Amino acid sequence: MSKDSKKHHFNPVHILRNFVLGGERVLHCLDKVRGHSFSSMPKDLGHEKHFNSVAVGDKRINFEPVFQDADSRQSSLIRRIVDQQSIESLALEERVDLAELVVLQWLRVKAIRNNISELPKLLGEALSDLGADNSVVPDIDENEAKLQSFGLLASSVQYAPFVLEKDWSLVRAPAGSWFWTSDNPICITNEFKSGDSALAARGAKINWPIAKDLMLQFACQSISNKIETLDNETAAYLRSEPTMICSPMHVQQFNLNQLVNSTRFVYSPNNNFAAARQFLELHPEAKKQGGLIQRTQLGDHPECLDQTLVIEGASTIHEIAFEAWERRGSHLFVRIAEDSAEALKQAISDAPHSAITINDRENGGCGMREIEIVPSDSDPREATIKYSNPVLAAIMAKHRDA
Repeated sequence: MSKDSKKHHFNPVHILRNFVLGGERVLHCLDKVRGHSFSSMPKDLGHEKHFNSVAVGDKRINFEPVFQDADSRQSSLIRRIVDQQSIESLALEERVDLAELVVLQWLRVKAIRNNISELPKLLGEALSDLGADNSVVPDIDENEAKLQSFGLLASSVQYAPFVLEKDWSLVRAPAGSWFWTSDNPICITNEFKSGDSALAARGAKINWPIAKDLMLQFACQSISNKIETLDNETAAYLRSEPTMICSPMHVQQFNLNQLVNSTRFVYSPNNNFAAARQFLELHPEAKKQGGLIQRTQLGDHPECLDQTLVIEGASTIHEIAFEAWERRGSHLFVRIAEDSAEALKQAISDAPHSAITINDRENGGCGMREIEIVPSDSDPREATIKYSNPVLAAIMAKHRDA
């Protein structure tokens, strides 16, 4: 492809071809915004005209050759994984390369630019609601969003360690089930209800479908650490870089995550988008063609976390239902739910603790950092949380007494 090419892919052609069924030449695409589907060759999907070109003064600079070089490196690695149906033989240098390519794929898509463009708008709305002057927030046009996204891409190597340090695995679809991909194929979920979809977040799990029957998965070690408290054998298996066969139900869940994560287009080996259409009918907000940033109220939390104590331990996250809590000076007193005594014991043993959050819609809840959890001598369901940092404890005590 020449340096003056106009068709710039954000989901590489060599990966899209891995989703074509044997004997066919086309992929099937669902436009979730308009609701219709169509078929097309892989080279004609996952791209946008001049997507990687940017105006600088009176010149237009084409960065597409940079992505072509990366896609060439990526192609041989992905091909080996697909052919061997395994990641165990990857050398350290290849793992570093693959981690960098995961980050590159995560950042090269339209959703990132939409996030960059939408952030000032959301900030302006928040300032207006507070009665503040929102004119200080500059608008970001499409060209500026491109420039800022290229800035992120230029520093993408610094994010690769967040992929390298995770537990790697290869997930295989069962016979008769196929993975989807999309215009935003790197999908980050979180195993903890209190977690978020940041690359380095505790509990984050990166899912990247690389073929119709294969998906790379990179899971935060806090997940296997959590499992280890219940099942050592399963935790060890997840740390062994296995090739795992998932169920048809899990394939559908992964595919619906691709649908929600996509900016607009989802790509499938076949033209069966019934599950996607049903999901969009129930959740029309998933049709939103923009970034993935959402504005919420300060201190807001998901309803599923209400009456939940979230403790950030040394190795994992602990989410424990509670019955009551109260402030006692600069300390907090908590009484957890009747069936959660063992969970509290495990959380206390997972020291040191960096933070605790009490999610309580009715009473406001609260949070503390640099904490120590002191169990009650008389009741295994009760504990006192205090600051482990004496300077911070003194400051908070003074603030509380003021």
